[in-house]
Amino acid sequence: MKKITLLLTILISINTNFAQNAESVFLQTGYVNQSYYHLDNGEVTNVDNTNWDLAFDASSIGGSIRINGSYGTKLYLFGDENSWSSVDTVGFSWNEIINSDTSWSIGAFNSTALSNDPFDLGWGVYSMITHHINGDSIHVIELSNGSYKKLQMIKLSSGNYDFKYADLDGSNEVITSVSKSNYPGKNFGYYSIQNNTALDREPTSD
Repeated sequence: MKKITLLLTILISINTNFAQNAESVFLQTGYVNQSYYHLDNGEVTNVDNTNWDLAFDASSIGGSIRINGSYGTKLYLFGDENSWSSVDTVGFSWNEIINSDTSWSIGAFNSTALSNDPFDLGWGVYSMITHHINGDSIHVIELSNGSYKKLQMIKLSSGNYDFKYADLDGSNEVITSVSKSNYPGKNFGYYSIQNNTALDREPTSD
């Protein structure tokens, strides 16, 4: 009898330890929400997933830049940093570049990095002299509202991503920056080109 009781206790204990809880998060139609789930206490934070275009790695040494591909943002590489004034989509080869779906550190802007060059981040190159990442590419970005902008990541230095964007003909140019220091404990800082504003959307990563 004691052996049977002990066996039942062990089985119940094993069953309890490996029990699974079914939970749901509701992203709404078209993935208009982005949800964060806390495995320890079950908290779910839902934020608007339609209000940003760019996400900048906020970690101390990261240089990843992602796009809001889930809401229709598309990115294309146009040319090098000297081609800003010559952006013209007539005859342009539309080769879309996308975020990695296996690594947060490879955003669409990083996807063109040369695999044999550890200093190449795709959108720019790391300098051993200044310890800055200097932009060397011009991109065309298609926003979720269907409009197009040309965009250049100018530099990442001292935790600041400096960049500019404008209409394809150069009008309505905006020069701005996103600072990692504004997002302590976060994975990414965000920016809306459509609204010309930086956004703090995430809960802390811990």
